[in-house]
Amino acid sequence: EAELQNCNFVRNHMEATSEQDGGGSGAGDYEALVAALMANRQLLEAKVGINNAMFAASDLATSQLGDSFVVGGCEGQKTIDGEQMPLVLGPAREGAGEDGGTGYEALVAAVRAKREWLEDKVVTNSAVLLRGFDVRDAAEFDAVVEALGWPDIRYVGPAPRTHVHGRIWTANEGPLEQSVYFHHEMVLIKEFPAKVILFCEVPPPEGGETPFVPSFRVTERALEEFPEMVEELDAKGLRYTFTAPSNNNTGSMRGRGWEDAFGTSDKSEAETR
Repeated sequence: EAELQNCNFVRNHMEATSEQDGGGSGAGDYEALVAALMANRQLLEAKVGINNAMFAASDLATSQLGDSFVVGGCEGQKTIDGEQMPLVLGPAREGAGEDGGTGYEALVAAVRAKREWLEDKVVTNSAVLLRGFDVRDAAEFDAVVEALGWPDIRYVGPAPRTHVHGRIWTANEGPLEQSVYFHHEMVLIKEFPAKVILFCEVPPPEGGETPFVPSFRVTERALEEFPEMVEELDAKGLRYTFTAPSNNNTGSMRGRGWEDAFGTSDKSEAETR
């Protein structure tokens, strides 16, 4: 409330000043204005960042998206270094297709047309959220994934998952009351994916959010707060040790058996993989 009152004062002060002949104001008003600006500096900086992102999105929509996508927003969206995270893209309502460009066929066509641009935005914005397209099942989602043309890496990891269709697997099938902490996908495996694509077919009645954080931000903060630890990790590397059961255990978020994970019942072959 105090911040809002200060902001209202700044607005009213500026309006009053603009109405004065010569634009002058007393020393008391000047000091109060400076105090209000200092008290709300972080809020004002955030607003400037949001406005810059909105202008950037507007320029983006007119200069690069054409009739493929329109820029939108979502709850929890943040602005980092002037870029929206995630970048939210919806269907161009006047795109090709009998459904006005909102079906999965239109999305596949748009992805193919903007594939290199989308890949660049995944890096620039840390994530891209495609929302509003009528992608109904795993088969249609798989068609979208194929349109991106990225290499396919079979899932190998401790989470209990089931193969559904093509390149599509279920998410973690562990207990719903357990949370999944921030992690890099398949970090225990030598060949890990550079990108991960998520799709929601049936929204859960509650929860189900997928929080994410840009790794470079974590690294920057670690360098600031724990420089010695980062230096040691860089010099020595990091080794993970994971003990898995032979059979799947869906009672754990990390209950996938090693035979299923590595596709073999031979321990020596599993260790090699």
